[in-house]
This record gives sequence, C-alpha cells and structure tokens, in this order.
Amino acid sequence: MAEKHALNKEAFLSMAKTFGLDINDPHIEELYTYVQKILPTLKRVEELDLTDMEPVMPLTLSLSPQGRGLRRETSA
Repeated sequence: MAEKHALNKEAFLSMAKTFGLDINDPHIEELYTYVQKILPTLKRVEELDLTDMEPVMPLTLSLSPQGRGLRRETSA
C-alpha cells in the first residue's frame, strides 16, 4: 500500500522547484524523506466520507487598513 502513495524523486524535485525551493539546497533530501513519510497519512484525508458534513466558515483575522489592530472579517 505504501507504493500506492509513493512520490518519486523527480516529481518531488519538480514540485519543489515550482514552489520556489532551491533544489540544490542540502536540506532538500531531508525534506523529501519527510514528505515520503507523511504522504500516506495525508492521502487518508481523501478517504473521509464528508457527505453529511456542512462546510465550516473559518474565522479570518487580519490587520485593519486603518492600523487599528485586528478585526474580524465576515462574508455577506
């Protein structure tokens, strides 16, 4: 089953480069190993049956343009 979720190194390096990472950085190998380990766990999200779940509207906090600190954004 681990092979089902395998990410080959060429695909990983291509995505890393697309996301702006320096693929020549010595830590890229460590990142690749980490992604290989967590990918099967992340793929399990696709197996969740959310048919009867209502979407959740997240609370978004941002700085107000007037510099008055945090404000709550609401959608109409």
